Amino acid sequence: MAEEVKINPRFGMAAIGLCFLMNPLVNVIDILPDCIGWLLLACSMTPLSFINDEIHTARRLAWILFGITTVKIGPMIFSLLGQDVFEILGEPGLVLIYTLCFGAAEVYLGSRILLLWLSNVSQIGLLYDSKPAIRGADTLKIFTVWFFLVRMIGSFLPELVYLRSTEYLGNVIYGVVIDIRDYRPYLIAFCAIAVGIFGLAWLIFMLRYIRSIKKEIPDGTYGNALRSLANDKKDEIICKKNLELFAVSFGMMIAGAVFLCHFSFENLNILPDCIGVVLLFVSVFLLREKQIADASVYRWGIAAAVYSAAYSVVRAWHGIQYHAFWTDNIVSYFRRDVVISAERQAEQMQLQLIMLALAIVETLLLLMFFYQFLRWVQKLDTLSQNDSVTVYDSIQKNAIDFEKKAYAQKPRKVWIWFCISASFEVIRALPLFTFVVTPISFVRLVINIIFVCVFVNYLASLKQILFYHYQFNDKKPDHELVR
Repeated sequence: MAEEVKINPRFGMAAIGLCFLMNPLVNVIDILPDCIGWLLLACSMTPLSFINDEIHTARRLAWILFGITTVKIGPMIFSLLGQDVFEILGEPGLVLIYTLCFGAAEVYLGSRILLLWLSNVSQIGLLYDSKPAIRGADTLKIFTVWFFLVRMIGSFLPELVYLRSTEYLGNVIYGVVIDIRDYRPYLIAFCAIAVGIFGLAWLIFMLRYIRSIKKEIPDGTYGNALRSLANDKKDEIICKKNLELFAVSFGMMIAGAVFLCHFSFENLNILPDCIGVVLLFVSVFLLREKQIADASVYRWGIAAAVYSAAYSVVRAWHGIQYHAFWTDNIVSYFRRDVVISAERQAEQMQLQLIMLALAIVETLLLLMFFYQFLRWVQKLDTLSQNDSVTVYDSIQKNAIDFEKKAYAQKPRKVWIWFCISASFEVIRALPLFTFVVTPISFVRLVINIIFVCVFVNYLASLKQILFYHYQFNDKKPDHELVR
């Protein structure tokens, strides 16, 4: 008997995500970050998206809103620091625009996501006569729309006092000048309390609705509905799970490649290499059931991650301690306006040579790890029932030799561009190039962009082939394998 496909709706994760959305906002300041809530909701929708296309759409929109609310963290910092730190970005009028734009995006996308989710959760229950899934769903939809509207108005209304027209609202009454802007803190408190009460009521109703459905998951009608839909779409679900797994893993690979690229601010690397190695490790872990990685991938990866973390700390210390000397005093140094003792020069040269040695070791470790990782990625192309035939050959059997050769050359191009990109860390640390850091950084940035583009292009080709492999598997006739 074939193994039964199980669907876990992850209602508990959805409930936790909703808790991050109920809190009131003060312009763009968010105590409980919305981005965490939308991340949890997007992840919770994944299993149900395999059996319902509209929930799949809601999940995609949740990922988009996760990105938007993550970007909102920047304006939130500007608003908190105010004009004293960011004269332009912290200006009240600009904060008002932030509030309006982000609020409108959250009202439109946020309400649509939850309406799609509620509609289809209740429809699944309706098809199989699950009373808890039907009861209260329509009321919750209306409640959800009103909650997002009230939440936006509550965050936007206090900021209206900064409109230029409000300057004329000040009047002299019994010798006292009344300015409406003086009442902004009271307006914020009033709106926050009102939205907080409304949001708490909305959250309680949502949690009660979710809890009532969860009780039916083990052996109730809603659980039977999920099991029935899963069995009806068994092959489709297995295919979608595999495609989802590869999509997430390849996304981790691209993120890891970006972190392996150097991007500095005031000589401090804000994309630590150790994070890039960890992200590549995660992609290997996600696909462990599809392709077993050699022990060398783990050995070199652990060594590269540990060493890169330590090297990032040392490099940060070096950048903070000595960057000012090489940048602020470089012109004076060449003009001989600054007298540097021989001891100071010897100390600088010795430290630079130490940093050079550390950079060489880190570069070698990264090269060895990425080489082993790239070999593992290439083996993903052998996921075929016949070990002598690659997935590419089985799907693109009518491809001309030029196309096959071009595809075979892509991993080599990725490796070459990564070698060039990684070597710039050694070039940057050479004492000879200490005084031309800016031109080297610009060239390195261009090389890094090319490397990422080549790597993304290779993964896109491999992803397309693997997607065809799972959608048109080897059991089908040959003419169906060729598109």
